[in-house]
Amino acid sequence: GVLLIIGALVSTMSALNATTFSSTRVAFAMGRDRILHGVLGRVSKRTRTPDAALGLSGALMLFMVLFVPIKSVAAAADIMFLLLFLQVNYAAMRLRRAWTGKVKYGYKTPLFPLVPVLAMLTMGVLAAVLFIVEPVGWALALGWMVGGFGLYVVVGKDYQAKQKTGSRFVFDETPAIKASYSILVPVSNAVTLGPLVEE
Repeated sequence: GVLLIIGALVSTMSALNATTFSSTRVAFAMGRDRILHGVLGRVSKRTRTPDAALGLSGALMLFMVLFVPIKSVAAAADIMFLLLFLQVNYAAMRLRRAWTGKVKYGYKTPLFPLVPVLAMLTMGVLAAVLFIVEPVGWALALGWMVGGFGLYVVVGKDYQAKQKTGSRFVFDETPAIKASYSILVPVSNAVTLGPLVEE
């Protein structure tokens, strides 16, 4: 029992670290692109970390811990993951049909489209069972998704227009002058060589 508790605590801290890292990075990128407030795209001069994005992620996590039952939080996360992977399987089916013969696949799902369809059905059933078991988790998941969709509708048009016109350069590797010398670039995969060098 003690070993199980220690293992659970260690795995929880590992998952929390990964969640904090990813949520902070997403908030930072959205702040930098002005999808969220620009202050979230700020990097601390002292620590060189996105402190505002990290603070927002921490505040959201603290709010969940203090005011929402852990069972509901876990159910909401499970529901969002199930719906995400349901969409991934659907996208895999669409892409396979649209790009057959145009792309050389390294690996193809066997028994296509049976495997993605079964995966989608399984995830749909599990999400429906979670609605019965933990309706509060479904309410949290729906609230989060509606908020994200609303943000996309409100800010998405401006952001997409900026993307079409191009964004500012962060770093440009083009040499300032034409040089008579060559630079040796180590490449681990010969397939990726083409875009990296000029002949």
